[in-house]
Amino acid sequence: MSKYVKVMFGTNSGAGSFQYKIGGLNIANVWNPNADNPKEFGGFNFSTEEKILRWLHRGDTIYDVKIPDGAEVIDVVESATPHGVFRTNKIILKKSS
Repeated sequence: MSKYVKVMFGTNSGAGSFQYKIGGLNIANVWNPNADNPKEFGGFNFSTEEKILRWLHRGDTIYDVKIPDGAEVIDVVESATPHGVFRTNKIILKKSS
């Protein structure tokens, strides 16, 4: 099983202004997994250790990702990063070990 990770600038997403709670439950303000537009799709992006290189420009800190019970997870299949971009409506982050 892959280890999931997320890159950010401190507690702020490099893709927006959302301030994450580290160690706590974060719930997306917008979540529509059927949308075609990423802004309408909402949720939180994350990746795997193997594919995180694509995201390093989006932050200076790597966090481990825990998906809480009841969260929805979507594998965003793109040709540039097959099975390396995921979105969820709920996420827990902790400092990477």
